[in-house]
Amino acid sequence: MSWGLVLAGGGVTGLAWEAGVIVGLHESDIDLTTADIVVGTSAGSIVGSLLLGGVTIDEISALVADPGNPPLVLAGKPKNDGNSALNLQVFTEWMSAGQMTAAKAAAIGALAAGALTMTEDAWVGAFEEALGALTWAPALRMVSIGVESGERRLWSADDGVPLARAVASSCAVPGMFPPVEVGGGHYLDGGLWSPISADLLSGQGLGGVVVISPLGGEDPIGMVFDEAVQRELAGLKAEGVGAELLVPEDSISPLGAFDDSQRIPYFDAGRVDGKAAADRVRALIAAS
Repeated sequence: MSWGLVLAGGGVTGLAWEAGVIVGLHESDIDLTTADIVVGTSAGSIVGSLLLGGVTIDEISALVADPGNPPLVLAGKPKNDGNSALNLQVFTEWMSAGQMTAAKAAAIGALAAGALTMTEDAWVGAFEEALGALTWAPALRMVSIGVESGERRLWSADDGVPLARAVASSCAVPGMFPPVEVGGGHYLDGGLWSPISADLLSGQGLGGVVVISPLGGEDPIGMVFDEAVQRELAGLKAEGVGAELLVPEDSISPLGAFDDSQRIPYFDAGRVDGKAAADRVRALIAAS
């Protein structure tokens, strides 16, 4: 048997919390790099790239928890010539979509493609700078959605696309950041379909899955995310796949996912939460 690790979307604060969880688990003698498959969505694709890219735990801590240096430098980037009216329309359509389908995602993607954001070159460049010379690890997967098709794509080393470009596409929240050209198509994600896309692990023969998912809460977006997570985990459990869901003691609202002032507190909280979850995670890995 084998086991998988799912790293959810979460913006800046969620990224920090996830990194803290990984540090806390490492300090509890749990090595998440032994996962047979690691699926990252949005911020989770950054965390997965760092975790499997040979970056040490100390280096991850320094990158994520340095008060003066955010992991991604996005301020002051040049803008495209998009239509700002479409930005709000994207979020209106997203919030009214309910359970996502390819048709709904494609319609939202079409709006997002015309929205006012930073340029694609500036967006991708931020990831090239943050990830440096990191390359694909064999176990790493990341999710993004085709703008034209609305279908999810699970990227891997076998696709032969640059890591930073695939990560940028997964992190491209519709209406906030630009779609990214990858492998001849245009892609975005940011949790549009799901914050975790754990359902893509269906049929993989896994004995268990550890899901690290920071976003949720009682606001409308948070509830949509919570429902997606529970629905996908129920599907895996129905197949006999064990699952451990790690969430913050205090959920991070998607509305606060880009509040950099909360990055360090959530990293610290994640470290505590990781240690608290260590026994559960250890047991799942052992049983898988």
